[in-house]
Amino acid sequence: MGLALITSRRGVNLIRLSVVSVILFIILFSGHYYLPSVHDALPLDVFSEPPTFKSSSGEAELGNSRTPVEPTQGALPKSSTCRSLPGAEAVTVSLKTGATELYNRLPEQLLILSDCIPNLMLFSDLEQDIGDFHIHGTLDDVSEEYKDSEKEFEFYRELKRYQTEFQDLSLLSSQHGWDLDKWKFLPILHRVYEEHPDSKWFVFVEADTYLSWSNLLQLLSRLDPEEPLYFGSSYVYGDTTFAQGGTGYVMSNAALKMFEEKRRNPEYRKKWEKNTSTCCCGDVIVGEAMLDAGVKLTGAWPLVQSEPPLMLEWSESMWCTPAVTWHHVLPFEVEALWSFEQAWIEESRKSGKVSSTRHPGWVCLLLSHH
Repeated sequence: MGLALITSRRGVNLIRLSVVSVILFIILFSGHYYLPSVHDALPLDVFSEPPTFKSSSGEAELGNSRTPVEPTQGALPKSSTCRSLPGAEAVTVSLKTGATELYNRLPEQLLILSDCIPNLMLFSDLEQDIGDFHIHGTLDDVSEEYKDSEKEFEFYRELKRYQTEFQDLSLLSSQHGWDLDKWKFLPILHRVYEEHPDSKWFVFVEADTYLSWSNLLQLLSRLDPEEPLYFGSSYVYGDTTFAQGGTGYVMSNAALKMFEEKRRNPEYRKKWEKNTSTCCCGDVIVGEAMLDAGVKLTGAWPLVQSEPPLMLEWSESMWCTPAVTWHHVLPFEVEALWSFEQAWIEESRKSGKVSSTRHPGWVCLLLSHH
């Protein structure tokens, strides 16, 4: 019965994927589409608290009703590789996963992200390497008090034993990995800033997140990294408003610098660790820590999506809204989205649909409203 139900659901998902793919194919090659300007793509109500947009003169203008000045960069160079997109060097991307699912989730992401992102940092429970890629362990930063007292660190020690004995980590319980996951978030914030203090932007995603690199860079080109910005999909836990980790969240250099300054105070580190020990989730603690640092969350839905395209409720609220991330994305969907994004950019460039004032790469949730 269960097998039949699973098979049935897979069949339904394949049908939905086929339908969406056909629609996207028709739209892409019919010519009935447009690349949204910043006014089209970022209505002020996208953000719960509109951030500062930069004018052409470089002066900041705080969330007013005027349309921000269009960027002056033109189309992509003819080489058209994702690594050559303007602004790529100014962004550090952190991808977090668990040691038990490393080989199931990470390979597809590495094939794509490593080709596009100059500053990519990978994090897991354990320090290790996959080929030429280094995976940073995150838990050495946790104080010995909690490593000795919290039950999830029993699983951490078991992970380390399996690694030493060259055993298959995927055989260990994924639930225990989830319990341990909450301790990674704040150490990752510290590590990325320590490694890349001059980055203008820091982006945090997980192994089941699809990141539209071209859309992200265009979004960030319209924002000011010297303004303390922390934005993502807004959730509430108790008294804390936080950005959900699976959909990804973004911090400006100014915001993460404020966190680092607060982190230097041992009392805050003690507070955050104590709260982590009793809290469900690390992204909640990130929201708390950023608030302690004086940085409020800016909600950014629908730029960040909590589900993959197959699971979205397609409605007018999301038509021709640019998407930067999707969550709960399977490896084959990562590949499909990436291939479509690259084809969109290349086709737009070749067809001349990219004007001197409109960047390629704003891949809409629905590409045409014709």
